[in-house]
Amino acid sequence: MELSNQKINKKKEGLFIINLEKSYVNTEILKSINFEVHRSEAVGLLGPNGAGKTTSFHIITGLINLNKGKIIMDGIDITNYPVHVRSRLGLGYLPQEPSVFRGLTVEENLMCILEYTEPNENIRKSSLEILLKSLKPDLIISAMRGEFEAQIYAHFEAINYILTHDAKLIFLSSANVFDAFTNYPSYEYDKTLSLSVYGKFKIKIENALLRLPNEKYVIARLPMVYGAKSPRIEELKILHDLHEAIEVFPNVVTNATSISKFTQQLHYIINRDLQGVFHLGSTDLVHHIDLIDEICKQLQLENPLFKSVYDSNEDRFLALLPKDNLLPKNLQITIQDVVKDTLVS
Repeated sequence: MELSNQKINKKKEGLFIINLEKSYVNTEILKSINFEVHRSEAVGLLGPNGAGKTTSFHIITGLINLNKGKIIMDGIDITNYPVHVRSRLGLGYLPQEPSVFRGLTVEENLMCILEYTEPNENIRKSSLEILLKSLKPDLIISAMRGEFEAQIYAHFEAINYILTHDAKLIFLSSANVFDAFTNYPSYEYDKTLSLSVYGKFKIKIENALLRLPNEKYVIARLPMVYGAKSPRIEELKILHDLHEAIEVFPNVVTNATSISKFTQQLHYIINRDLQGVFHLGSTDLVHHIDLIDEICKQLQLENPLFKSVYDSNEDRFLALLPKDNLLPKNLQITIQDVVKDTLVS
């Protein structure tokens, strides 16, 4: 979407929310919301829990579609603009939850901004190098998203940096590095082999790290991550509210973890200056359909609709079990713990 031809109306500078309405199925969430925020002005949106404050913010920033109303910014109707275009116009959103950027380092947060503000990849890459030299981090936690080629370049830049500085890289990997092996679960130092593009990309970075001195890296492999307000849990709630089917894989044997437990494990690894490969999933296994069913019961989602997807006639394992690098018992987790962690304590 081109913005160059959009003319800002100086007489209407600011953000204007007009007759905002939102409903899910037959439930009305927002009705006739109107307010405006002018330049250099701070406006508070007050209300009890469940009043729709967060939903309003999500609609204004483009994270959720509205049913009715208009959003005007500096005289421009941005109602149908995607999130990244609204961002370029100067509309930002900083949620109060501390978990939003938990998986990203300072470097990675800045790299995300560079992708939107600098279209030239070569300039972005040189900017990353400049950031590393300027920030001089002694610990880099990598959980990037984006184009695989750009991610690979960024990781090799980070590797070059830690080799020439007193620094360490923690790479968050996934079970997909073993997705070619489906007859049994995988352990920390099993041979990696993947049939997926995503898995092959992860393996390429892992192999580069495994060539380094042990004290320079940690490879932390994660299974599916759940937890209260996690994307997977929020998706389950939305699908249930919309009476849409939830995909389950009856033949997939897997394990899982929660955001809260992973955070504790990562803190422990950092504080104890551990090294090597870690599998940060539950110590037991479960069929995917049973896991989702138990989570739905824990969330009290009545009569969920399941769509069973079969890609094999036999059980297929996609699981990361810890064996060689075990963490203390209080930092281990079971499937039952994962289910319990889906509710806010």
